[in-house]
Amino acid sequence: MWLSRLSVPAFWTSTLLWLFPWFLFLPSALLRGRGWSRKPRFGGAPSVPRSPLALAWIWSGGIVLFFTLTGSRMEYYALPAYPALSVILASAWRRFVTSGRQAGAIRVASLVVGAIGLAVVPLVFLSAASGSAALTGLVTSLDGYYREYFVSHPGASLAFGAELLRKARPFPIVLLLLGVGSLLSLRMGRRRQVFAVWVAALVPVLFLADAGMRLVASDRSQAAAASIVNRNWTPGARLVVAGDYEDACGITFYTGRPTQVLGGPGADLLFGLRRGDAPEVFLAPEDFWKTWGSSSDPVFVLGSRDLMLPGASILLETSRYRLLSSGAREASLPATACRKPPYF
Repeated sequence: MWLSRLSVPAFWTSTLLWLFPWFLFLPSALLRGRGWSRKPRFGGAPSVPRSPLALAWIWSGGIVLFFTLTGSRMEYYALPAYPALSVILASAWRRFVTSGRQAGAIRVASLVVGAIGLAVVPLVFLSAASGSAALTGLVTSLDGYYREYFVSHPGASLAFGAELLRKARPFPIVLLLLGVGSLLSLRMGRRRQVFAVWVAALVPVLFLADAGMRLVASDRSQAAAASIVNRNWTPGARLVVAGDYEDACGITFYTGRPTQVLGGPGADLLFGLRRGDAPEVFLAPEDFWKTWGSSSDPVFVLGSRDLMLPGASILLETSRYRLLSSGAREASLPATACRKPPYF
């Protein structure tokens, strides 16, 4: 998991990227928030919060600062700060709409998103290789799982980036329209329309983000394997994950079935190895072989794509994992070359 940890600059960059493009208004909100009183209370007490936004700044700033100072940082650790940041940004927009000020902040943000859209156009439409690499880099900066996976599977990153590039082609156009539409509305003095333009432009951006999430889900989810397991489940059946449980824990979520782990707890689950019913969860190889192939009820084993077991049938094979069974009726891909995994 060492590859998942972020440096301080990477942590701050990913924190801002998750808040794109609204983070462009944070400097203005910070300068104009006036969240602290300079007048001492009770004849010399330190300054105290006087603004309703002071708590929101403490909330968001405390979370980001805490994880900035820790040695282990992940890109999603700052997510609990976003509700407070949303309150701060909403207050800044309210002041802009009602007070007639802060037009400069809106103008700068509009120019920035328009410039980003213009800069991205060549990557998306003219240079497929560069665009694919840039999008893959963006995904790895926002997802620790892919940072590790692409190191060990470099070929997968190329296919993933190419598909993501195809879905991202409307993105620079949306950013250009957002920048131009915001500037035109600002020039006409229609402040409420400026806010409406920003909200409307983010709708297609959310659709693009959702398309990316669906692409990731089809690559990582075990929902299809879980459906096969549930269709073939019998009262005496068993469900086993071979290898790192963290990579395949979705099978437990989607099936709702008790799951055992073959190959040891791994670094992430080692702390709970001797707690509660954990010893029953982790299977030793010799215990697994006692039941594999000897029971009339199926034993489902989910593992990596190169996993093979003697006498197994392949129920499902994806680019990431393989579902095997010792006796399920739905087996459609008989396993011809069987070998034991390296940890047996």
